[in-house]
Amino acid sequence: MFKLNTYIIYRNKIYTYEKFFKSIICSALVLFAMPSFAQTEQMTIHFKNGDKVVYPVTDIEEISYSVIDTPEPVKEVEVGDYYYSDGTWSSGKEAPLADKTCIGIVFCKGLCPEAEDDCEYKLKDGVTPLDEVHGYVVAINNAAESAAWGSWDADGDEGVGTSYDQTDFRGYSNTQAIKAKAEAEAGGLSDDADNNYPAAYYATEVYESTVPAPESSTGWFLPSAFQLKYIYNHNEEFNDNFDKVEGGKAVYGRDAIYWSSSECFKSSLRYWAYMVNLDSSNITPGYISNQAKKKTYEVRSILVF
Repeated sequence: MFKLNTYIIYRNKIYTYEKFFKSIICSALVLFAMPSFAQTEQMTIHFKNGDKVVYPVTDIEEISYSVIDTPEPVKEVEVGDYYYSDGTWSSGKEAPLADKTCIGIVFCKGLCPEAEDDCEYKLKDGVTPLDEVHGYVVAINNAAESAAWGSWDADGDEGVGTSYDQTDFRGYSNTQAIKAKAEAEAGGLSDDADNNYPAAYYATEVYESTVPAPESSTGWFLPSAFQLKYIYNHNEEFNDNFDKVEGGKAVYGRDAIYWSSSECFKSSLRYWAYMVNLDSSNITPGYISNQAKKKTYEVRSILVF
């Protein structure tokens, strides 16, 4: 490069001083603005929660996409829901599912808030504890139209040992006590009204043989006095649903009187048991009454799941 008058010759080109210096400055600015590193493509994954992950494309060997089957969320239990033979349930506000067998109606959601329930529930196998009480289910039909509770003479002053409280939810433990007494005295439950406990027999073994309870439930048992009373108190929430199930019979209806699993101690009359009147034609239905065990009433099973 050399100076010739007012011109500069650079790389075989002639520039005025002004153009030469403008060219040099522009080139310098371009060089300065260029990054001093090589560019790398990258992929950014944006998540719904706002997080994001950036991967350099050179680190990615393969991208694959697949569809994973995820179970549908379990519907929360509600009073009036239909309960099925496979241990599932559906909304009582709709028709029962046509591809399933409805075996009962949910009459109480979760542990009952209105009564004491200290039962140690086990699954139908009789060994595995029930981890959580989702609800109580009443069978869609009777286990027996007429059955005695048991033998007044055989129990004597000791009774079976069930609860005689009219305000608890101990139907499960009551039934276990009746079964234990029958096993000890007669080798098991039967319909022998003189030496056994027909009401509990029909509520458990007989009904199980025709309408098996799901393995995920406690199996059928004879409700306590207050469990039947509770069904009456809340029957408007689900009683109509029995008519929507094939073979269903409402618990609260004409001439409906049921044995409970609760005993009543009568000091002068030995142990009796409580029946619960759910007769819709009665002037004052829904009452609990102590009766001699040899009297016969209807039997309706319930279960817990």
